[in-house]
Amino acid sequence: GFNGESIGRLIRLNNDGSPDIDFNTTTAAGNGIIYQIAQQTDGKIIIAGSFTTYNGTTVNRIARILSNGSLDSSFSTGSGTSANITNIEIQPDGKIILAGNFIAFNGVSANRIIRLNPDGTSDTSFNSGSGFNDDCAALILQDDGKILVGGKFTQYDGFNANRIIRLNTDGSIDSGFLSGSGLSNGMVYTIKTDISGNIMLGGSFSDLYNGTEVNKLTLLNPNGTLKLDFDIGSGPASASVLALSNDSDGSWYIGGSFSVYDSKNQGRLAKIDSEGLH
Repeated sequence: GFNGESIGRLIRLNNDGSPDIDFNTTTAAGNGIIYQIAQQTDGKIIIAGSFTTYNGTTVNRIARILSNGSLDSSFSTGSGTSANITNIEIQPDGKIILAGNFIAFNGVSANRIIRLNPDGTSDTSFNSGSGFNDDCAALILQDDGKILVGGKFTQYDGFNANRIIRLNTDGSIDSGFLSGSGLSNGMVYTIKTDISGNIMLGGSFSDLYNGTEVNKLTLLNPNGTLKLDFDIGSGPASASVLALSNDSDGSWYIGGSFSVYDSKNQGRLAKIDSEGLH
């Protein structure tokens, strides 16, 4: 529900916060969670999550919605997947990258990552090999088309990749991303880049990144090496970073389940500058 009206876990609001009555989602994804929403350049909307139906039609965790909220029947994903899709990125050419904890898509092996053609069919030019050995929780498409993936995994296509990796556009490993031994524990929940190409990671990790101590939040150079002039002190205490955003002045907004940041009480939200200072 929203403001007393029934909705199926999806709503569009007007600029003043009132529901847009031209976007009808009274039933929508009524039997599961929508984890991600991504809008195409033509205004159509990709949704993904744990839901298995949309407006009573079986869709199995992914669907494309028209601008009026109805299901786009031309988007053909077959049997979809039996596990959750938690991330969506749409490429400039309209292809759609999905990640999550699924191990197959439309009956074909796809370990936690897959790319779809604009019509919803699997893109066979994207070769992830044996894929990831554990969950993907964060996905971001860089301006150069390369794909940053974070999560709980420790391998990709049989190669060591401890919780963070960058892929080329064809799904192969980007050997120019120098993460070394990666993160030694925990999970990457969120990734964000800045205008200089630096890469911020947030999550539940609290030990080492390629041999250097980190705690729930760390900033990498564009090549994946640790940015050594970034110092967050003791950082978020005893909880996770779940959301990141940045400002044009180089500052960062950090959100999550923490209530203390660098020994100061915070209401689960902190702002730091480009050097990590609170």
